[in-house]
Amino acid sequence: MSSGSASASVSASDECCLPVDCACDTWLTVFCDYETVSLDYCGVTTTFNKARSSGMRMTSVNPQAGVHPSDRIFRLSYAEQDFEIGLGGVITDLDGTEWVIYAKDTLSAFCVEQTWTRSVAACFGLLENIDVFEQDCECEVDDCATTVRYKRVARVKGKVYAATGSLLDRNDSRDLVYRFSGDLVRWPLAGRPSAQHRLRDRNGTYRIVGVTDNGIYVPYSVQLEVDSVDCSVI
Repeated sequence: MSSGSASASVSASDECCLPVDCACDTWLTVFCDYETVSLDYCGVTTTFNKARSSGMRMTSVNPQAGVHPSDRIFRLSYAEQDFEIGLGGVITDLDGTEWVIYAKDTLSAFCVEQTWTRSVAACFGLLENIDVFEQDCECEVDDCATTVRYKRVARVKGKVYAATGSLLDRNDSRDLVYRFSGDLVRWPLAGRPSAQHRLRDRNGTYRIVGVTDNGIYVPYSVQLEVDSVDCSVI
């Protein structure tokens, strides 16, 4: 009787879940290196608390094929979240670093999407915070005609490089105008930069006088000019 009871118990356990379902659920419990990340794809943000990631093996690094040593592999589970994913999607880790997906593969046996990603900030050393300001059309100061008011609308990783100065006629005077080049991880707003935008780092505020969009896997280049306007920034 005891043998029969044990056999019945094993049989009932086997019927609880199919092998694939068991593997998918087990993937969410057996590891000790889970992390929280968010996925942004096609305007939808999905948060995962059971994501896993790893660096690139040196044997798989191939710069000629576009695989860099600073790239990272993220694994996201369909058993945890129902989501859509594709190339160009952005995974943000708990430190706020953004990783752009450039390749992916589905591990069907574990209900896991494996993605190869690149952090433009880490790869190109764009580690400074750049604030993006936009002219505030709803001016509430007494003299709106002479006061330019801006509000901060975004923050993005980037870097502003060394300046060059040139002598120009401006406002009935001749003075040196300093121009800078800079790189951003991406342009963080919908649409494109305009004359209404300003960038600010720890050294000053700049107007944007030129841009070069190189694609999502390399920096967004900007040409800047020191903005000396006396503005009220909120």
